[in-house]
Amino acid sequence: DGEKVTLRLLDKASLKSFDELFKRHPDVAQFLAANLAPEIKGGGGLIMLSGPTGSGKTTTLYACVQQIDRRRKHVLTIEDPIEYELRYATQWQVRPGMPGGEFADLIRAAMRHDPDYIIIGEMRDADTVETALKAAESGHTVISTVHADTAVQTFERLRSLIPPERDRSLTFTLAQQVRAILNQRLVKTLCQGCAHRSQAGRVMEPHELAHLGLKDQQDVRLHNPSGCDLCNRTGIGGRTVLLDALMINLGPSRRNGIYETLIRNVNDIIRIDGVVVHSRRDGLIDLVLSGLVDPRAALSYLET
Repeated sequence: DGEKVTLRLLDKASLKSFDELFKRHPDVAQFLAANLAPEIKGGGGLIMLSGPTGSGKTTTLYACVQQIDRRRKHVLTIEDPIEYELRYATQWQVRPGMPGGEFADLIRAAMRHDPDYIIIGEMRDADTVETALKAAESGHTVISTVHADTAVQTFERLRSLIPPERDRSLTFTLAQQVRAILNQRLVKTLCQGCAHRSQAGRVMEPHELAHLGLKDQQDVRLHNPSGCDLCNRTGIGGRTVLLDALMINLGPSRRNGIYETLIRNVNDIIRIDGVVVHSRRDGLIDLVLSGLVDPRAALSYLET
């Protein structure tokens, strides 16, 4: 019935830096940089990157690793597979099905090597989540990825992987250790050479304008399906990161509210003092006003 080929091109030269990834979110870059360069050893903490397949989680993960001073700090990565070789970092390949070769086994082994940072390719099962939380609790900074639709849902996804008999204890550890959750999508940006200019009121209904917080007279750019030579007749100029982020800047003694919220209703976490929120909606409005995203496409991104 035919053949199918999937090809993933891994070009180390194309890896993004913090400045490139978060140029529209400098406060996110500053917060992550501060957590990736602690003044004292043993600060610990958990940084989670979430999103659907193909949303650039691995690119952001490697950007975090590159931000770390690997000559002075011991970075140990556990991946399946190892996608990029990094200088001054210890990289371990997961061996599924082999004794001692699973993610959780390698995390336990990693803690005996005294790393400052443990990078876990993906949280896939209960054993991995539990072991990663123990690593964060014991003073290691843990960075990992998981599949989830929003930043808030990332908490629910992690809790769904926790064994029911240890739900409360591990949820407490999660509340104490989580530093940041970045949920990301890749959205198509308009070709700046051929995108049409218009006023928002001419192409959108009043309820759509209200949904995005736009005014009738605001200038927007619209996708040109005919394209031009610059965009190979697609009307698309590239892709950019759309963030839905939670950054928690609270000390251990002030995190009981986070634990109670995770147990009661995780959606209330955005209302806790000390939790900084970057919503997907705010990011889309910024991209629309900057002329990078068609406002009609922005509405569809909000619905997904």
